Amino acid sequence: MSSIHDVALKLSKRKDLPMEYILQQINGRKKQPYKFPFLKNYPDFIYPSSRALSQASSESTACFKANLVQGNRMLDLTGGMGIDSYFFAQHFSTVDYIEKNEVLCHQAKKNFEALNIDNIRCLNEDAFQFLENETTGYDAIYIDPDRRELKSKGVQIEDCSPNMIEILPKLWTVSRNILVKFSPLLDISEGIKKLSDVEHVYIIADKNEVKEVLFQMTRGHASEPLIHAIDIGQKMKYTFQASSEKRMNIDYCDPQEYLYEGNAALMKAGAFKSLSNSFNICKIAPQTHLYTADKLIEGFPGRKLIIDTVSKPKKQDVSAASIVCRNYPLSADQLRAKFKIREDSKRFLYACKLKDSSLCWITATML
Repeated sequence: MSSIHDVALKLSKRKDLPMEYILQQINGRKKQPYKFPFLKNYPDFIYPSSRALSQASSESTACFKANLVQGNRMLDLTGGMGIDSYFFAQHFSTVDYIEKNEVLCHQAKKNFEALNIDNIRCLNEDAFQFLENETTGYDAIYIDPDRRELKSKGVQIEDCSPNMIEILPKLWTVSRNILVKFSPLLDISEGIKKLSDVEHVYIIADKNEVKEVLFQMTRGHASEPLIHAIDIGQKMKYTFQASSEKRMNIDYCDPQEYLYEGNAALMKAGAFKSLSNSFNICKIAPQTHLYTADKLIEGFPGRKLIIDTVSKPKKQDVSAASIVCRNYPLSADQLRAKFKIREDSKRFLYACKLKDSSLCWITATML
């Protein structure tokens, strides 16, 4: 099969063909099986630019979000590819899709027709201007601020466009329910401080990879938000509050017979001590987010391994392994290069610090 680069080279010699459009469709169809499985049944679907495609929600995350809200009227202020609007439309009587990019908006309108859905209104408008002229209310608003207008990915709320802090007062005049998607790199505690009326925070992962961070806000909500760590692919959900995490006392101990590493969503959520407390399991050190026990815990939400060896860092001890560094002065790549350790997917090397701050290598086999 020819690569996109090879196809682009051939198309460059055919001035009579729309090269950019063809490449977009090839790229989209390559991503469709794992990102948008439902589109398999819609051959007329038009795939957008690679930028819009990469920023679009996957089918699984869009479906999850759609189940969080329901009602009569829904406003999607940052329509993009339209995947979120499509799934919201299955829970609302009408959805207003807003998109300032004319090409994206036109493609989305055509795609909604191809998807046989008729309760989405496509409006080619800027989100700020639409809000300024909006006087009617919505049961819920969804917004996915653009994190790619800057040269580097924005990980601060103020770096995104539109800036949620600036437009939040206006949003509250339009709806009492707001759902916002942020970068997985956003600091959750900072997001809670800067936004108002946060009721729920969802860290959404799929197969142990964090995909999205969602803030669900309800006007007038004053109590501490619940933080939910979700893994869609592994069907995991864990809920806690930041205040209980801070005041919790747990035990720390050196590696025992089994090693446990929490799911990526749990680690992003910051449920470090809560996880230890819930499963009655020791943490290896305060800043080393690994856990250990002398028994197998079947329901642990993450990786479970049986420990083979525990030692100080020595080159001759490990010749091949998959390397994971936790609270360690070197990265996995640096460690691999320094000690010339080959890759081995069947054996793991966890490089970490113990509770006395000494460096440690733990080799283990996944169960």
